Amino acid sequence: MTAKSSFIRSPKGSKKATLPPTVTGPLLTSQQAADALGLSVHTIRGWTAERRITVVKLGRAVRIPSSEIDRLLNESVIPRKPEE
Repeated sequence: MTAKSSFIRSPKGSKKATLPPTVTGPLLTSQQAADALGLSVHTIRGWTAERRITVVKLGRAVRIPSSEIDRLLNESVIPRKPEE
């Protein structure tokens, strides 16, 4: 009898296995995430459905990690032009 190794299967056509993202910090509701980003709840729920943001599902409850809000803000920064 051989022991099965546990691993995460890679998506079809992908060569490497993907690991689930790490969740750090408090978990926010869609309303709290929308308030933090100055967006509508509808936008946050749309991004959740499109899987543009990482979410945690606890039963029927959907929560957004605060680290995901930080990631969105850091990726959206457009630096100013250097002074000449």
